[in-house]
Amino acid sequence: MGHIEHYEFTDIRSGANGVSYTAPTEAELQIKLQVKGVVTGYSGPFIKVVRAFPPLPPASVLRERAEREKYGYADGEVQW
Repeated sequence: MGHIEHYEFTDIRSGANGVSYTAPTEAELQIKLQVKGVVTGYSGPFIKVVRAFPPLPPASVLRERAEREKYGYADGEVQW
């Protein structure tokens, strides 16, 4: 399985529902917040967000799917 991860911080003191800041690493998020002048600590923690997704199918399966689509065969139909 593959995954994508990033860090998130929500400042609940700004806006109606808070303002969310994201960055690929925790260090980059801290730098981004310092530049924006956001004070962290009492307003909430940094949250690590991980989104997982299934692996890609093998190249042979992708090639077969492309051929079926190209020639108009349905899935499971015998190609004689």
